[in-house]
Amino acid sequence: MAPALGFTWRQEGFDAFDSMVCYWDYLDGGDEAIIEKTLLYNEDDCRAMWHIDHELTKRFA
Repeated sequence: MAPALGFTWRQEGFDAFDSMVCYWDYLDGGDEAIIEKTLLYNEDDCRAMWHIDHELTKRFA
């Protein structure tokens, strides 16, 4: 829904599944560079939820 309301993630071609794979790799002994992609995706995901709430509140409140 977020893209339909104008939100875009900073990492193109990186989704929730990719985020989980990076997290599992990190838990398997990966370095900090691996987890950074997951952290960035999760931050954007939280911002997307805020964006959805903000846009729907603006339109229907």
